[in-house]
Amino acid sequence: MALLVSDIISFCISLIPMVAAGAVFSTVIQAMLTKTVQPEDTGSMLGVSMAVHSLIRSVSPTIGGFLFQYYGFWSFGAIGFICNAMLLVYLLTR
Repeated sequence: MALLVSDIISFCISLIPMVAAGAVFSTVIQAMLTKTVQPEDTGSMLGVSMAVHSLIRSVSPTIGGFLFQYYGFWSFGAIGFICNAMLLVYLLTR
């Protein structure tokens, strides 16, 4: 998407599938987390998960602003591609 998105309108349009995918991903992760712990620890697991999620949502605008100011609009797609490529390599070698 870093090559296809050149202005703010196309960026906003590209966010629609990413938001939908994020909602599905969040639901699946919550279900997986609750199934991996004992029933009496489900609340603790969900609390820790929400705390980490809130921390990420607090820090990410600062990181995004830094990337946009110093590296430009393409850096969002490049960082996403690099993170996903590293995750793919890790999962394939595991």
